[in-house]
Amino acid sequence: MERSKDLGSILASLVPISILILLCGTAAMVAADDSMPGKPSSFFGYATINGELVNPGAEVNAYIDGKLRGDCEVVGTDGIYSVSVNEGSVDLITFTVGGVLASETATWHSGERVRLDLSANDTEVPVVSTPSANPVSVVANGFQLSRLNVTAMDNGDIYRVTVNLSTVGGPDAKRMYCIGGDTYSATTTVANGTPNGTYYLRVTAIDFGGNYDESAVDVTLTVGDITDDWRNKWMGLNSNGGTAVTLAELEEAVGYWRTDTPLEEYGDYVLTTADIQELVAAWLPGAGA
Repeated sequence: MERSKDLGSILASLVPISILILLCGTAAMVAADDSMPGKPSSFFGYATINGELVNPGAEVNAYIDGKLRGDCEVVGTDGIYSVSVNEGSVDLITFTVGGVLASETATWHSGERVRLDLSANDTEVPVVSTPSANPVSVVANGFQLSRLNVTAMDNGDIYRVTVNLSTVGGPDAKRMYCIGGDTYSATTTVANGTPNGTYYLRVTAIDFGGNYDESAVDVTLTVGDITDDWRNKWMGLNSNGGTAVTLAELEEAVGYWRTDTPLEEYGDYVLTTADIQELVAAWLPGAGA
């Protein structure tokens, strides 16, 4: 009886300790739950700029207290977006459409999905500057490349930059792609038969609001005969194949390239891989000659 009595008192003394442990565990779980971020607040709907559905590729960004908390890209032509917004320091959400601040705002609620059509207004035109061509002078042979670069800037996002190459045998709106920062670039050749001279290739930048700069911004490209240039050795008028490249000429050029042998008659110029690729492109139409 005495042992049983002692066991009972021990068990009785353990009960408050067990309750305390349970309470502490519950409090810890509640504290952990409070520190966990809530589920994203989601929004979807139509996105417009100047009353028109935005073009595919437009970004919709969501900000809380100036920090990006969600983003998406409009994929289809119907202007529909869908974005999930992570929790921030406050509940007020602002949005941009194509880089332009939308009129609508929203309140963040964990796990809630809400339709919200977004509209923005933009009348500022993109600015195109610093046009350049490299090289600035090419031959009208259909394969010598020149890289065209411009800088295009806007208060929002640039939708598309194009260059008109119709005067040198190309398309009238060739796409120039962003290669970093605000620099847009494309390459071009000049078609056979294009007269020698200076050509002004018009560049147009348009933003997601449909705004574009009507002032003339041109890339200047000169078309002329090969003179003091390494190409004269294998593609000049007085070379073995004339402006065409023969197999013998290609093999000779590859020999110079593989051994890094300087071309003394052209200022010790050393052929690059890109140069050989250009020669191969010129040789291919008459391969085997």
